[in-house]
Amino acid sequence: MIDTDVLINFFDKTKKFHLKAQTDFYEFNDKKIEPCISVITTIEMIQGSKNNIEKNKILKQIEPFDVVFLSPEICTVTRDLIITYSSSHGLLMGDAFIAASALYLDIPLFTFNKKDFRFIKGLKLYGS
Repeated sequence: MIDTDVLINFFDKTKKFHLKAQTDFYEFNDKKIEPCISVITTIEMIQGSKNNIEKNKILKQIEPFDVVFLSPEICTVTRDLIITYSSSHGLLMGDAFIAASALYLDIPLFTFNKKDFRFIKGLKLYGS
């Protein structure tokens, strides 16, 4: 599961972790790993667009990714994460949905913002 921050870095050559994101994506390709994104990531990417031209560009960029949509089970895991971690660790709703999707599918989450997720019990973070 690819977090929003990784996609932003992957698509924007001016970002600090652009080369790291590119290298990891090539590694995924070499290992025949098909990364997916949460529907929350698609929403965050679209919401961050400045105009319709940028929005259409983003939609084309994320089109190749398999999108994990919210299911009742993912929503239940999200609710439990919010109950457990929102007060103690400041877990935000978008991050909770993305983490819950990775947890439910039992796949690692690739993020450059590990501090936002490392406290979630059972969540595997890519590269850690």
